Amino acid sequence: MYVKFKRVLRNIKSHLEFGTPFSVVRIGDGDLKLLWELKNGRINKQKFSRSGIPHKKIGELIQIYRDGCNSATYTSSFEHYFTPRMWNRKFSSGTADKVRQWKKVYRQLGIENTKFCSPEIGFLFFINEVKFNLFNQMKGKKVCIITNYKHLKRKFDNSGCDVDVFTIPGIGKGHYSVYHENVSKLKGMIDDYDMFLVSAGALGKGYSFHIKSAGGIVIDVGQITRYWISGAIADRYKGILTKADNYTVKFTKKAEKFAKFL
Repeated sequence: MYVKFKRVLRNIKSHLEFGTPFSVVRIGDGDLKLLWELKNGRINKQKFSRSGIPHKKIGELIQIYRDGCNSATYTSSFEHYFTPRMWNRKFSSGTADKVRQWKKVYRQLGIENTKFCSPEIGFLFFINEVKFNLFNQMKGKKVCIITNYKHLKRKFDNSGCDVDVFTIPGIGKGHYSVYHENVSKLKGMIDDYDMFLVSAGALGKGYSFHIKSAGGIVIDVGQITRYWISGAIADRYKGILTKADNYTVKFTKKAEKFAKFL
C-alpha cells in the first residue's frame, strides 16, 4: 500500500497530539545497494565501511534494517521511480538494476512491512506549500535531531522550534563503537522530547527502531540536515526542488505536475 506524503504528515500531526509511538524509516538507493550486496554476499569492504558498522558485523546490520523497517509505521519503496507519476531519476546501469529488484531484495532480507511512502520523503516533508509540513509541526515542540552536524542547533535559534542535537560520529569515524551506548541514552530520553529526527545513515534505522519501541515519535529525514547546514540540495532534485527559506524547499514549475501523486 503506497501512502502519499501529505497523508503521512497528517498522521504525524495526529500522533504528536496524542503522544503515541510512530516512525518513518526511509530506504534510499544507497541503502538498497548495500542491502543488495548483503543479500548476494558481494561486499565491497571500503564501501561497506560507510554504513558505520565493521565488516564482521554484517548479520547485525541486516537485523538493524529488518527491525527498523518492519517496526515502522511507514517505510519507503521504489515503485514510483518506474511510473510516470514521479520525475525521471537518473541511475547508473548497475544501480538501476538493483532498484528494479527492490521487492526481491526486501523479501529475501525479511523486510515485510507493506505500508510504503516515497523514498524522497525526507525532503517532501519540508515542502513549503504544504500547510502541515514537518517544519511547521516542529514549532513549539521539543525536538531532538540525531546527526553528525554538531553545529546544527544554532541554525534553529530563531526558528520557533526548540531543538537539541544528539551528535553522532561522521562517516568513517567509528560510529558503531558508540552505537549501543547511544541507543541506551536515547531510550532514556524519550520523555524529554516530542519528536526525534534521524539523519544517521544505516545505523539510524536502528535508532528509529529503539526510539519507537520505547514509545517515541521518530522520523528518518535523511539529507535535509545537510541542506539546513549548507543550503545544498542533492543533485537528484535539480530541476524538481529549489530553496524556499532556511528550513523548507518548494517544487519547481517542472515538478508541480507530480505533486498530487507523491
